[in-house]
Amino acid sequence: MLAEFSLPSLCSWCERPNRSSPLLALAKDLGDRIYPAFSASPSGIPFAWVNLRHGMRENETSETNLAGSGTGLLEYAMLSRLLGDDKYEAVIMTCLSRLWDMRSEHGLFGTSINAHDGTWNDNHASIGFGTDSFFEYLLKGYILLGDPWFWGMFAAAYEGTQRFMRSGPWYADVNRLTGEKIQEVFTSLQAFFPGTQVDIGDLGKADETLRAIFGIWQKFGLMPERYLYKTSQVHPSMKYYPLRPELAESILWLSQATGDPYYQQVVGRTMVEGLNNYSRVETGGFATIRDVETMEKENHQQSFFLSETLKYLYLLFNDTFLRGSDHAYVFTTEGHPLPVVEEIRRNSSGNELPQRLRGWCFGFEAEGLLGKLCSPLDLRICPNWQTTAEATVGKLNLEPVVVASACHVLDKDDGSRCTKPTECGVDAGSCRERLCSSHGFCYTP
Repeated sequence: MLAEFSLPSLCSWCERPNRSSPLLALAKDLGDRIYPAFSASPSGIPFAWVNLRHGMRENETSETNLAGSGTGLLEYAMLSRLLGDDKYEAVIMTCLSRLWDMRSEHGLFGTSINAHDGTWNDNHASIGFGTDSFFEYLLKGYILLGDPWFWGMFAAAYEGTQRFMRSGPWYADVNRLTGEKIQEVFTSLQAFFPGTQVDIGDLGKADETLRAIFGIWQKFGLMPERYLYKTSQVHPSMKYYPLRPELAESILWLSQATGDPYYQQVVGRTMVEGLNNYSRVETGGFATIRDVETMEKENHQQSFFLSETLKYLYLLFNDTFLRGSDHAYVFTTEGHPLPVVEEIRRNSSGNELPQRLRGWCFGFEAEGLLGKLCSPLDLRICPNWQTTAEATVGKLNLEPVVVASACHVLDKDDGSRCTKPTECGVDAGSCRERLCSSHGFCYTP
């Protein structure tokens, strides 16, 4: 409802929000019905369930997860700013602050949470089930709302995924306390991650992961819910394909960012052909698949297939909506476009920026430090700025320094010689701080 209300073709809310709009009234009504999940929680982390007619039930289960807790930001912040009522944004900001305080010393987050006391039920850290959209919304919150607090949280969380989870093109599940790998398996929800990497300009890593995931699709004709990449086998109990949209979204954003026809003509067409060949039913619509090895159909179609999967595939082949608008858009985790406009980005929370390893780099106060002392993540710019011989972003005068990823910082010496750790940079692949060896050379631990 918020997306429909905020489409520039339907209203002029950018200048004068029409607070009597029936669409906005419906959005407010739903927001009010969900609100008790936040307000009734002692920890500030919302309960996973709320009765939309009667409110919170007595003795409601306290178990929730990272994704469910941290994924109301765009909707609640937009609702607050359109209505001029801070209460919706306030509760989600309280929740995010609490979640941020729950991270481990490695910058990792668990999955299952006790909403009553705000503690972890497990130490399982991943970018898949129960966690995915938490990372997505930290970055999209910064893009939509303009508050650097969200970028600071995202950058630190992203570095944690690169240091501990990244395993070639894949992302393993790890122990949040130790960073040790506990499960090396691809889950279908992880397919959102290349699209998120596109938003920060980490195109090399995004492409590598998307091609690996696409290999699974090519192998089976569709994508199973879980795949054991170490043994190249589908998970024995999770062979189903519920028409998920994450792969389509990542294909779209890589296509938009690079202009490479491979993503549309090869990856996108292969996905469309797979859906038509195996999921389409004669009476109309598409069915989920019980087993990608037998292609047995089930008798239902998920709603996200319409709101996300088909929408992203349509935009992949016809991007008029994206290119023909005066606004950029942020898509919610359910595929609803929200326009990026200064009227919504007008203010920030004022919260103190999260501490970073290289805090002196944060923002545009530093000059000439890209790749030398600061990473693109530190400076809030995309790595591909290094291809410009002379450019200015804010107060930052960029030089033609080659950085290979969003977290990359070069060693001080071109030959990687060093006399102390501060002369060593950050590894482009693992995002790990490089150390100075006893032999006087920088190395990645």
